[in-house]
Amino acid sequence: MKRSSLDLAQVSPVLHALTSSTVLMPGVSSCNGSITIHGVDQHVTVLQSKTKPKKLSLIGSDGQRYVYLLKGREDLHLDERIMQLLDTVNQLLSASRSSNERQLRARHYAVLPLGDHSGLIQWVEHAQPVFALYKAWLKRQQQVPTSVRPIDMFSAKMVAALKARGINPSAPRREWPLDTLLTVIQQLMDETPGYVIIDTNLF
Repeated sequence: MKRSSLDLAQVSPVLHALTSSTVLMPGVSSCNGSITIHGVDQHVTVLQSKTKPKKLSLIGSDGQRYVYLLKGREDLHLDERIMQLLDTVNQLLSASRSSNERQLRARHYAVLPLGDHSGLIQWVEHAQPVFALYKAWLKRQQQVPTSVRPIDMFSAKMVAALKARGINPSAPRREWPLDTLLTVIQQLMDETPGYVIIDTNLF
């Protein structure tokens, strides 16, 4: 993914001048007490995806850097609720002896909505997008060009299925028959082996 950078001093002189605050570092806990935000790294990386999210580093009161993704034009309240659900799941797992013995837990990260259209997401290092795994499998299988997106494959099958039932594919999605949707999704699942996510030889 292409990236570019911004100078924080030019983008936000206020954040550039920040040297201390009482704001807690999102998603970070410490046995030595609360960690607060004491600054923002001068360089902000812009990821060249659709909404141009910004990757930035916050400097904690402990001197460590904590990386986050600042997303705009997107409501993160649902993401926040999902993370809260995963936190509850972990509490339930920790209360189970068998789950503790198997060290079962759901990995989650901090999501902090800043409004209805922006928010911070805690950066997870060494994570691999599911689409990257799927794309690597397609490349190895050489079934279709790797430039073809999953949504394109879904659309092609869906259009054919709708036409077979005499339904105009341009009809609103809420009017698409549920059984046809389920059939197409099942076809895609049958065509994709279950080992795609766990196959470490894809890279």
